[in-house]
Amino acid sequence: MGIESRTETPRSKSLIRRTVDIFRTAPVYESVVVSSIASIPLNIYADNSLFVAIRLASAASFLLITKKQFNYKKRLEESMRRHGYQEKIMELSVREWCSRQTARVVAEDYGKLSEYESLCQRKKKTMKNKFIPHF
Repeated sequence: MGIESRTETPRSKSLIRRTVDIFRTAPVYESVVVSSIASIPLNIYADNSLFVAIRLASAASFLLITKKQFNYKKRLEESMRRHGYQEKIMELSVREWCSRQTARVVAEDYGKLSEYESLCQRKKKTMKNKFIPHF
């Protein structure tokens, strides 16, 4: 699809909706971070410093992966703002589930979710983890 608008802006959203979208951008990684951090007091109480160290390390590594997803989201949003919806750009997100989830959030923000879903349908053979539902 060609360039539709060079000055697209996302639809305005409430604070609750923006908070939910933060989770939707990287749901798997954020869930692991939260569960790792939440289990630290229990491990401290049980005087198990090895598990505390493991939990802190896993939380830190998943925070780095989450940061990568948010950077990807920013790049997609910038592309949408500058060039509008371009299938060539969005096509790069179809293969991996996490990238698809991030691209879905951005496409929905800009009112282009139906175009993105049709792209995903056409590229279904190249998708990994297509059985995992999207949020």
